[in-house]
Amino acid sequence: GLLTFLHGYKDTYINGILENIVFIELLRRGYKVFIGKIGDAEIDFAAEKNGEKLYVQVAYLISSEETKEREIRPLKSLLALGDNFPKLILTMDELPPSNENGIVRKNIREWILEG
Repeated sequence: GLLTFLHGYKDTYINGILENIVFIELLRRGYKVFIGKIGDAEIDFAAEKNGEKLYVQVAYLISSEETKEREIRPLKSLLALGDNFPKLILTMDELPPSNENGIVRKNIREWILEG
């Protein structure tokens, strides 16, 4: 789009593009969307609809343990505080969905098609 036209294509733009897609999809589903922060860790999206919360992390690929830990750490912090609302990590990884202690990892395309 316009970004590529102005600056050329860069792989570093992919995460931002994916975050925009997830943001727009959350709005389409009727959520109020906020950016969250817990300690020094950022939660990409804290969404709320009808008193229910949803926390979402977005990553292009989780190809290393370091990336996985960076994405999961803020969500684990919420669990430690007793926050039991749904927590998602959305990626472009072509792996089956997983659930690690209540933190669900899904493919972004599959998540969009669910809604």
